[in-house]
Amino acid sequence: MAKNPRETSELSLKLDWSGFEDLPVHFSNRFAVQHDAQTNEFYLNVGAVSPPLLMGSDADVMAAAAKLQERGTIPVHPVARLALTPERVLELIRALQTNYRNYQETRARRQADATE
Repeated sequence: MAKNPRETSELSLKLDWSGFEDLPVHFSNRFAVQHDAQTNEFYLNVGAVSPPLLMGSDADVMAAAAKLQERGTIPVHPVARLALTPERVLELIRALQTNYRNYQETRARRQADATE
């Protein structure tokens, strides 16, 4: 008896990453990761913090800085919140490591070319 083709063959397709260039790029400089033991998901919280704008005379700047210190916090503006499986966390770690290594190699080559 012949097996169902759906059971015996695998479908292999390339991913089409088009369309991403249409999305806005958001500056991000703060990250918080949480793990939910019940769902086994990792939550990657991405945000941005800008330094407070302190302007005016020295006295104005000191007064504004004192108010900030009294408040005790600076808001982190949310950019994205992603839920990832453990396998996708590992994939993200590897992708970041590879890209950072490529960045370092390119930077080193450029510095070497600049000194020649």
